[in-house]
Amino acid sequence: FMGVLERAMRDGQAYTHQYRIVRADDGAVRWLQGRGVFFRDAAGAVVLATGTAADVTARVEAELARAASEERLALAIGASDVCTWDCDLRDGALHGVEALARLLGHAPATLRAGRLPWTAVVHRDDQPRLRAGVGAHAGGATPGLRVEVRLRGHDGRWLWGDV
Repeated sequence: FMGVLERAMRDGQAYTHQYRIVRADDGAVRWLQGRGVFFRDAAGAVVLATGTAADVTARVEAELARAASEERLALAIGASDVCTWDCDLRDGALHGVEALARLLGHAPATLRAGRLPWTAVVHRDDQPRLRAGVGAHAGGATPGLRVEVRLRGHDGRWLWGDV
């Protein structure tokens, strides 16, 4: 924290810094976000420092919990035959498809670049059901989307999957 203050004072810039403290009264760990600025006189000497400190413990703990949850989910997905991806319904482009590409035998770059739209991966007989399910979910008629479809592998084989 002192380094941040020294740089801000030296460079004449405002500062924002997040840091952790341990309260003296109860030993509780709290996260604070400090913001401040130094004011100088005509000769350039610092004559006033002003700032704030806000308790951001709840936000930091939520961010840490989310990051830990995402890490656990990534580990679970990585250890299974499950993959996650999403499709932009406006243009049909697939995103986050590395695991899906591996599962189907496609080069990840092919799917990632959007060169292979979802209509090329989902069996044509399953596309009306998928479109209906997406429409129902997007329109608020269903709380989630789950449609079983056939997905075309690079070698032409069809694999069943839940979307």
